[in-house]
Amino acid sequence: MIIRNFKKIQLRQSGFTVVEMVVVLIILVVILSVILINFRKGERIEEFRLATQHLASNLRMAQTSALTGLAEEESLGQRYGVHFDSTAGNDDQYVLFKDNYTLDYGENDVIIEIFNLPLEITISELLIDDLPTNNLDVVFNPPKPTVYVNSSTDSSIVEIKLAREFIDDVQGIITLNRITGQVSAQLQTQE
Repeated sequence: MIIRNFKKIQLRQSGFTVVEMVVVLIILVVILSVILINFRKGERIEEFRLATQHLASNLRMAQTSALTGLAEEESLGQRYGVHFDSTAGNDDQYVLFKDNYTLDYGENDVIIEIFNLPLEITISELLIDDLPTNNLDVVFNPPKPTVYVNSSTDSSIVEIKLAREFIDDVQGIITLNRITGQVSAQLQTQE
């Protein structure tokens, strides 16, 4: 009789109820959902940061090319520039070119490469000394190199702002100081 009661007690105390299992499962699903949502947002911000850094790197490449020449067979003294157009339809790309002060797609323009921004990233604003513009040509003229902004040396600061869909509170900002030639890039939280 003692053995039968011991077995009954043992059977009643083992395992979890279905309700307990469902509650644990729901908690795990909620935690996993939060992790995945935050992971995707972090991934989008990292892609945005990389696109901002890549654009700044291409500006530096144009600057370096004006100093050294893009290829060994080229002679020194070539002008290199980057063309930006923030109008609809063109706001997801920029062009690396040489031999001219502005890119007007004429016969004197030599387009080296057209860079496309990643999906969902666009040029949101172009600023020359805090004044907005739709088109921007930044040209590096050797040997110093002198920086021309839209065929002029009158300006001092150029800003290129990038936007990313689904991330409204962050923008990519590439800044070029025309006087020093310094190019910087950062992501900035909007207020």
